[in-house]
Amino acid sequence: MTELMSSHRVKSHTIRDLLFAVDCALNADSEADLQNSVDRFSEACSNFELTINTEKTEFMKQPASGKTYSDSTILVNGEKLKVVNRFTYFGSTLYQDVTIDDEVNARISKARRTFGILFTNIWHQSGISVQIKLNVYRATVLSVLLYPCAM
Repeated sequence: MTELMSSHRVKSHTIRDLLFAVDCALNADSEADLQNSVDRFSEACSNFELTINTEKTEFMKQPASGKTYSDSTILVNGEKLKVVNRFTYFGSTLYQDVTIDDEVNARISKARRTFGILFTNIWHQSGISVQIKLNVYRATVLSVLLYPCAM
């Protein structure tokens, strides 16, 4: 009998900000760290004569399991940001309670709708090969279902 042994190296990295075009998501371990990141981001925006729209800017707290957070205030240029329980970013919704059930159900529903839209035009057509149908399925239904996973 041969025994197989394996060793794995795991690296841990913490991502603190995600910048995409006109969107930004900041991540912090504490309210003080978040306020510091927001202040630095606001200052960087000012250097390039950019403004942060505080009416569209919001923040969410995700406490560790079994913990709660007290009321928090994050300010941008002296204006208080709105606290939310869910946050949608690039088509994915994050929830304060750190569950993904609603997000998974929403993805399945969107994929189901996409599949249904193509039923008459693609799936039910006898003149289209199975390979073409599979390619369409992969390109449309699976990409809608797995969209957040590709980011």
